[in-house]
Amino acid sequence: MLFLRGGVGDRGRRRVGKLAAGCEDFSEYCARAFDKAGASRLPEEEVQEVFQDLSSRFGRRLNAFYQLRSLFAPVVEGAVLLDRLAFLLESVSATYLPSLGM
Repeated sequence: MLFLRGGVGDRGRRRVGKLAAGCEDFSEYCARAFDKAGASRLPEEEVQEVFQDLSSRFGRRLNAFYQLRSLFAPVVEGAVLLDRLAFLLESVSATYLPSLGM
């Protein structure tokens, strides 16, 4: 469903940025986003209908994404730390590093 219509050149002006932090619910977020984009607001009933439709269609996928993200976050962080350690071991003389017991 398209709420904002316009040419490709309008795309940069229609960015709403970060609004979610100050909003209590999806309806308030939509109202602020439409105001900031310079578009007319949708009726409250239509906003709730869109919210219910999207949450039923994508709710489980979004929950799965957040669960996978929290599950693999330590693995990714460990890989980043190992990469930094490898960089230090390759670029800095061993005399400047403390003994790592390797």
